[in-house]
Amino acid sequence: MISDIVLQLVDHYGYLFFFLAFCLGPFGVPVPNEITILTGGILSNNGALNPWIVYMLFSLAYLQQLQLLILRAESLEKNLN
Repeated sequence: MISDIVLQLVDHYGYLFFFLAFCLGPFGVPVPNEITILTGGILSNNGALNPWIVYMLFSLAYLQQLQLLILRAESLEKNLN
């Protein structure tokens, strides 16, 4: 089952926890994106979260990831030139 820590974070921060965990995953947050998606799916299936809101948050977080990676690549490119 899902640990009590994750359930406490969801109770305290709500959907923002999943957005930040998924969005910041590639930037050093020690939570793999696959685990975040599976946890959101399990909690949605159990009725703790709305599955449509979780889906939209993961979609928006993915787009935010791409935007942050592009900005990071552009800044690294400027430093190389």
